[in-house]
Amino acid sequence: MPAGRNYSRINQGRPELIDHILVSELLVRKVDIKSVGAVIPEPLPSITPVPTARLNEPSSDHAPVVATFHV
Repeated sequence: MPAGRNYSRINQGRPELIDHILVSELLVRKVDIKSVGAVIPEPLPSITPVPTARLNEPSSDHAPVVATFHV
């Protein structure tokens, strides 16, 4: 994944890649991967060990991971 978009969540200030795209081996061998990365339009909030710390915040703490294939 490209630098700067190689994480999908921030845990206590550390970027983590915990969301994945699963594809079959057959698909990977037959197509070209045009792009892959996390969609991060704005900085993600950092989560903490306290599960209720972000209870009233409307935004997600995960960035979607997206891949584009040429079939």
